[in-house]
Amino acid sequence: MARRAALALVRTPSARPALSVPRTRALVIAGAVVLATGLAYLGARQSSVFALQTIEVQGATPEVGKQVRAALAPYRGESLVALHRSEVEAELRALPWVASAHVDRAFPHRLVVSVEPERPVAVYRDGAHAWLVASSGKVIATVRPDERPGLARLRVELARPPAIGQTLSGEASTTALRLVSGFPRRFPGRVLYARIDETGATLVLTQGPELRLGDTTELAAKFAAARAILASLSDSDLASTGYVDVSVPERVVVGSNTQPESESLDFRS
Repeated sequence: MARRAALALVRTPSARPALSVPRTRALVIAGAVVLATGLAYLGARQSSVFALQTIEVQGATPEVGKQVRAALAPYRGESLVALHRSEVEAELRALPWVASAHVDRAFPHRLVVSVEPERPVAVYRDGAHAWLVASSGKVIATVRPDERPGLARLRVELARPPAIGQTLSGEASTTALRLVSGFPRRFPGRVLYARIDETGATLVLTQGPELRLGDTTELAAKFAAARAILASLSDSDLASTGYVDVSVPERVVVGSNTQPESESLDFRS
């Protein structure tokens, strides 16, 4: 009987050692730190320790800066900790004159906003009404029809009327904006208006004939060919020229105001 008891004692598996006191203490401390951090974060979100007091706008005109501050006014007094940058930036991009915005929280009480304003490139006119349009296609303001004489006018059909803060609708408006935005700086004359219709894209210049571009491929080659043709014409020839067709840039067609005939000029090497 004593031998069996001894064998049973030998075969009994040993119990696992209890968790050490130092390891238990470390886990307790880590949990306490996490809890304290969470409570501190919640407290910062709710308290006025990091309340927004100052809004600094960079990269914007005074008028656009005023609009940005007005849009952010409801956030004054709220904690910077609770502020969601992506949401604020999305709100600012919805402003008519703001192309992009980046927000930085400058603790304890300042918000720094870097703004890239929209760049107006054209005016869309519909009778007695006109709208200022940015290179992005966004409608940024209403204007008088005779305002901004230095900007090209758009003559395109729209699927819906222009609305401030929204993008001009339709492929034709996108094409026209692409043309006036990409028009070369060094060119004899500037664009008076861009027309998109079933015949293709046409730019009417303030000085000289209209440019018939056809589709909008090979624009650099088409503009270069048109520039070369206009530079080669005398003042009298230029006055009688109705259009320069560069839809095929290697073979430019020049049309006259006074004669139905047209002249083809071969630009191929």
